Amino acid sequence: MSVGRWHERLDRYLAQRRALGYLLASEGHQLQSLADLLEEHAANGSFTTVLALRWARQAPSGSDIAQSRRLHLARGFARFLLVDDPGTEVPPQRLLGRTHRRLPPRILSEIEVKALMEAAARLHPAGSMRGLSMRVLIGLLVATGLRPGEGARLGTDDVDTAKGLIVVRSGKFGHERVVPLHESTVAALISYQLVCAGPTIGAGGKAFFRRGNGKPLEIIHADYAFRCLCRTLGFSGAPAGHRWPRLYDLRHTFVCRRLLAWHEAGESVDAKMPYLAAYLGHQKISSTYWYLSAIPELMDVVSERFAAFAATAEQPL
Repeated sequence: MSVGRWHERLDRYLAQRRALGYLLASEGHQLQSLADLLEEHAANGSFTTVLALRWARQAPSGSDIAQSRRLHLARGFARFLLVDDPGTEVPPQRLLGRTHRRLPPRILSEIEVKALMEAAARLHPAGSMRGLSMRVLIGLLVATGLRPGEGARLGTDDVDTAKGLIVVRSGKFGHERVVPLHESTVAALISYQLVCAGPTIGAGGKAFFRRGNGKPLEIIHADYAFRCLCRTLGFSGAPAGHRWPRLYDLRHTFVCRRLLAWHEAGESVDAKMPYLAAYLGHQKISSTYWYLSAIPELMDVVSERFAAFAATAEQPL
């Protein structure tokens, strides 16, 4: 079966973007369906905004943000096509609204984290590597604040238990950083390594986290397992009005606990922020300060800082 004209163009586009350092894993998978649509409706024609909108509105979730993100993906492909085909229409920016929003963080209590880790050990099939890997991954994320994808992608060479650190080689935007570990986290990772001493399967043979079949525990598997755990534990409505927790909320939980600990210890939160930003792999410190306004548990920190500022401002010069 020959590859269609649009799929050939998409392959060239993805190859070019990946050569520049973009992973485009899920994005590349999504764009395959756009190429399918173009093969059917524009076999000998040009890329049009109408077709881009038709594809964007086929987003599985149907949400406004999902449709907008799809159109944003299509727009990037269109700009690539425009170089060779002047008849290409590039959809206007934000034609379907914004493409990004920060969801309110769901901060998990210590009791909830413990329940998740205990439930992970009982994941089907019982006693499998899947359950053990999820248990250790959950503990690692909440103890270090790693992004879920960073944790899932760790290789055996990235975890140095002798020095008590992790090297994140494929962080956001391709940046690398070193993450020091608490001794209790090191002990948990050593125990996991002893159990997982057997060989791994496939190209990801050096993956740190693995499934029962020896293959890497990829982020898509971890996300699904985490949703299963949350449904089993009934976390969707606890506390009332909150959404389902996500793996990413373990990172939010880490940050919240760290900021609260500094505040309660009387430390200067502002002085600590640059260190926390570097530890988390944030490119802009504003991304770290966002937590102070986004998490209700930290609003006391903000109010006290404002009160101190107001008291200073009232003093005569």
